[in-house]
Amino acid sequence: GGAVTCWGNNDYAQLGNGGSENSARPIEVAGVDDAAAVVAGIVHTCALRTGGAVTCWGNNDYAQLGNGKL
Repeated sequence: GGAVTCWGNNDYAQLGNGGSENSARPIEVAGVDDAAAVVAGIVHTCALRTGGAVTCWGNNDYAQLGNGKL
């Protein structure tokens, strides 16, 4: 358990699979198999992982991914 899937528009990498293709079917987020909670913004998503780390993917125009980059 703990895998995360996303679907829909992928213009800003918001499906978290490393690609840019839109998908009407659920796509597993790469590298996240231990999510304890998930929260989604308009074009980004973050997962709280069981070890306490947070992983985010998607649009980062306002530094919402927390990776120190814009």
